[in-house]
Amino acid sequence: MDKTIDIDKLLTETNRQLPFEQQVQKDDPMYVGIILNKIALDSYVHLMRQSLDETLYQMTAASEQQVQNAEAIAKNLISEAGDRIEKQLDVAAHRWEERLQTTAAETETKIRQTSWCTWVNIGLIVMYACLTIGSYLGNVLFTICHRIMPFPF
Repeated sequence: MDKTIDIDKLLTETNRQLPFEQQVQKDDPMYVGIILNKIALDSYVHLMRQSLDETLYQMTAASEQQVQNAEAIAKNLISEAGDRIEKQLDVAAHRWEERLQTTAAETETKIRQTSWCTWVNIGLIVMYACLTIGSYLGNVLFTICHRIMPFPF
């Protein structure tokens, strides 16, 4: 608060706002009231500024505290979300691993079954080929032998 009052400035400002017939002089008792009013108003304004500064400081401190709380909550949420996502990915990975193992086992079983069937088919084909060739050779030998030595019947 400015404790020095420029009397001439105060008088000039007061007279500037008043009509000519109501203007105040330095020796007028009304002038003392104006000075006292100015001092009282200056004191009141100073106290209000102090109060506003304190309130602003408290609000700033509270705001900073709220920002820190919000940061802590955000960090907590982010880390929890990361943990939840990691757990979900682990569960999904285990499911896919189980599915792959099941599919691999089923595929291996089917491949073995197919391989066994293929070998059985090859054996049957070889046996059929042998029978066919044997029948053909037997028929040819029978025909040759029958021409060379006909049977009496």
